[in-house]
Amino acid sequence: MFREYLRNLRLFSRNARLLLLSTFIGSLGLGMVWVLRNLYLRRIGFNDAQIGNVLSAAAMGLVAAAPVALWMDRLRLKGFLLFAGLAGTLGLFGQLVTEDYDLIRLAAFFSGVGGSLAGLAGAPFVMRNSGTSERVYLFGVTIAVATLGSALSMIIAGVCTRAYGDTAEVQRWVMLGGCAVGFLAGPPLFFIKEPPLKLKKGDSSVPSLRNKDWRTIGRLCLPDFLIGAGAGLTIPFINLYYETRFGIPSDRISGYYAASQLVNMLGFMASPVIANRLGLVKSVVVSQLLSTPFFAILAVTTDLRLAVGAFLLRNMLMNMVQPVNSNFAMEVVPEDQRAFTNCIKGIAWNLPWVPAASLGGQVVHHFQEIRSRLPWDPSTLGVRDGFTLTMYVTIVLYLVAASVFYVFFRNHHAAKRGDAGVLVATPAASGRPDGE
Repeated sequence: MFREYLRNLRLFSRNARLLLLSTFIGSLGLGMVWVLRNLYLRRIGFNDAQIGNVLSAAAMGLVAAAPVALWMDRLRLKGFLLFAGLAGTLGLFGQLVTEDYDLIRLAAFFSGVGGSLAGLAGAPFVMRNSGTSERVYLFGVTIAVATLGSALSMIIAGVCTRAYGDTAEVQRWVMLGGCAVGFLAGPPLFFIKEPPLKLKKGDSSVPSLRNKDWRTIGRLCLPDFLIGAGAGLTIPFINLYYETRFGIPSDRISGYYAASQLVNMLGFMASPVIANRLGLVKSVVVSQLLSTPFFAILAVTTDLRLAVGAFLLRNMLMNMVQPVNSNFAMEVVPEDQRAFTNCIKGIAWNLPWVPAASLGGQVVHHFQEIRSRLPWDPSTLGVRDGFTLTMYVTIVLYLVAASVFYVFFRNHHAAKRGDAGVLVATPAASGRPDGE
């Protein structure tokens, strides 16, 4: 396994290495914002429902970026990556220099736009700057590098809040420092050299929604839609879950998040090897199904050790197949539809996140009122608070998503061996790509 990784790492292009450097720096700066923002908003007087609305505004930024995907397959991606990093970092910075609710939501929206553009351009950039043999490894290493940067950032955030106090003002300055580091992710991208794009003969400068493989795209997107809805209900509020249920200070919460990122990194690095052994469909379905028992433990436990252990294992199992999924989705659609497909997949995941994050915040904030209106006592099902209720719904949505994925692709010819023995997606027996 180690030799296989080294062999493929040596194949990474100069552009790919610059992207990895930029990704690491950006994650090193912005990871502390991701882990502290909710806690900071609560300390400056926002309730959980308002925090959910801020998170929803960030997710809505994806909608604004969606039309760009129609042109992205026809344009160079270096400029998009630069603009995405600048817009995302400025949006996060804007949330820290004001305490006005509406202005924070507006800044969150722009941070979402930046994040969306980065996501839209990232996968096609990897496809353009890698060969078949090392591509799945580049996807995995890109996510692993981002995860490592985030983990180190979260450790720094925890150290700072422990040393200088777990107050809103300290958290604000720590996050502002993270934004300053985030701006440094831009310079490596300036050195990227993109070759001229080769458009197919007859391509129009005006993109069209026609001639898209909507059957494949739809199958790729439905599981993402279900998972996005479930994730939006719960994932943004995990740090608030620890603070509310266990009374944990932000430095320890940062430590849990950092540990989660490091465990995720191991999963990301192992995912290509696991996918080669089990096949794509089995890897995705098994990992998602195995994550749900740990989510159930997280929902009902009052033991902090169990909660942390379940959190780490759930995150790893649910996230470890992301690199393989990204590679597969890019392989099964034509080259001129990759950015568009990546965009639609992003919309499928983020669009339900918008109402789900808002709804999750409302449920957590108004749980006692909701409980009083129910015709039965939710505690009989182990529902302790709003976090438990939203986690139960998330578990159901994850189970449905895994089932849908299996139904769509159980007969799919998952993979063949490429030149270096790595995963390469192939069409189904029908002769057309059937999706993820």
